[in-house]
Amino acid sequence: MESADIMKPGEVAKFFNVTSRTITRWADQGLLSSWRTPGGQRRYSRVEVERFTEAEREEGEPAGQESGEGITGLYWDNLGSQS
Repeated sequence: MESADIMKPGEVAKFFNVTSRTITRWADQGLLSSWRTPGGQRRYSRVEVERFTEAEREEGEPAGQESGEGITGLYWDNLGSQS
C-alpha cells in the first residue's frame, strides 16, 4: 500500500468533519477498520474510508453529518449513553 493510500486519524476526521476522537470511537466499535503502526498509532486505508463514505450515502445521510441514522447517528447515541 502506498503512503497516499494511508490516512492518519486527523486526516480521516477532517474528511468526515468530525473529531479524531470520533474516528477512534468508530474504529473501537468496529465500524471503521484501522491498524496500528509499530509505534502504536492508528492508520486507515483510504479505500476503506471511501467505502465507509459510500455506505453512509446509501443510507441517505451525508458524510460528516453527526446526527440521524447510520454511523454518525451512532456517535450521538453513544455520546448520550456515556452520561
